[in-house]
Amino acid sequence: MKTILLIIVIIIALILLVAFMVPFVGFAAMIGYIIKNALQKKTPEFLANEKIEMENKVLDLKTKLQPDRIFSIYELTNDIEYSYSKAMSNKLSGHIFSEDGSPMIAFQRIDRGIYTNSRIIASATDFKIYFEYKNNENLVFYNEQYLGKIINNTTIVDATHQPLGSFNRNHLDNENRFSIVLNGKPLALLFKNSDRKNFIENPSFRKVNDPVEFRRRRKIYRETPPISKIVIPLNETNETEQKWINALSVFEIIYYGFEFIS
Repeated sequence: MKTILLIIVIIIALILLVAFMVPFVGFAAMIGYIIKNALQKKTPEFLANEKIEMENKVLDLKTKLQPDRIFSIYELTNDIEYSYSKAMSNKLSGHIFSEDGSPMIAFQRIDRGIYTNSRIIASATDFKIYFEYKNNENLVFYNEQYLGKIINNTTIVDATHQPLGSFNRNHLDNENRFSIVLNGKPLALLFKNSDRKNFIENPSFRKVNDPVEFRRRRKIYRETPPISKIVIPLNETNETEQKWINALSVFEIIYYGFEFIS
């Protein structure tokens, strides 16, 4: 009799132990799945399909642009409207405006991974630029043609990997601008952009029970710099040089104008 009772007690204990552990095992499995997917390299098929989805999103956003109007890149400002989501893949979609407040460029950006891994499609009425920015290399495609790449955020090389120019975002004049130098001559001044969100994460945030108070304390308001034109010409350019000025200006606005971590 004692043996039977002991067996029953052991069985009950095992059942309770399993019942207690299952939620934790499930939670651990879920966390492991998320981490694995976040770190796992995406297949070429996945990336190709994702790019198609990005193209379709940008095409949809382009319906807000004025189809018969071709803007000069020198009308472009750092003013953007956007929507975003943060998950295993962070997405930012929206428009960049001209100095008269017209939507000039439609774009989508997708970031993922611990280190820099960003893809951007930006389209105006007369050009489209695609960026693949990973680690220290930023590949640039202009109207579906490979234009070249940016190495270490400073050195520009052409499609044959020959040095073409340079810029340095840390060498600023007294108006927060840096020079774009191509083929040995300064061609334009580009304003150094920064995160333009009005509401950012509150560094001193503490969770509270009241949902309204929770949302209020989680974000804090800050004033962003005034809207301004992003690029100023210095010298005449050839076709290739102008493409690079266009690309660098657009990238400066989209990539540096929004930080997912803040």
